[in-house]
Amino acid sequence: MGAIGLMLLLIFYIFAVMFTQLFKGFDEDDGYFDNIALTLFTLFQIMTLDNWANIARQVMDVPKFSWAWAPFIAFVIIAGFVVVNLIIAVICDAISSLHKDDKEKLYGE
Repeated sequence: MGAIGLMLLLIFYIFAVMFTQLFKGFDEDDGYFDNIALTLFTLFQIMTLDNWANIARQVMDVPKFSWAWAPFIAFVIIAGFVVVNLIIAVICDAISSLHKDDKEKLYGE
């Protein structure tokens, strides 16, 4: 589980640097990608799928960023894959520990 968490942090950092460099200052009002901290927060919002399409549309409304859908979709797919694997790992670990407890009860240990 720790390895998956570290992989998620690495993915977040790589995409944060990329999004900050690509989309810094696209909109003066929101400032989604003005620095690494704001970008990390925005990427967390995108990873949770909370209003991510509106953020992508705001970026894509700028004529020079009409191609911006590609990195957004890539991040959603990659981050979603990692988070789903993390959840599955926790569930499998819980089932495995329950299974061990049931064996101990069965054999009277």
